[in-house]
Amino acid sequence: MAFRINYTFVLALVMFLGVFSQTSFAGIDKSRAAIKGDMAAVEMKADKDNATYQKILASHKEFEKDWWNKARHQVYEDIGAIYDDLVPYAKSIGVTIAKPNWLN
Repeated sequence: MAFRINYTFVLALVMFLGVFSQTSFAGIDKSRAAIKGDMAAVEMKADKDNATYQKILASHKEFEKDWWNKARHQVYEDIGAIYDDLVPYAKSIGVTIAKPNWLN
């Protein structure tokens, strides 16, 4: 009987941790999906040789290298910084995008 109680406790703990970790990644995944979609929209019309576009692209690639090693607030700051450069550049080439409100 004691084994069953301990087993149930461990199983409940593992399930709790699994749910907790999934919810913590939900905002990160949502932010990454937003920046990927907006980067794709800009890429369609971007001048590939433009220095600003190359800077934005390099920042995004650098972020994607190790985003999973960062705290959630750092991920939001990094994606927010990319958006700070991406939004004005997109506007200059006629693409309308906006920085997601949760990154402000």
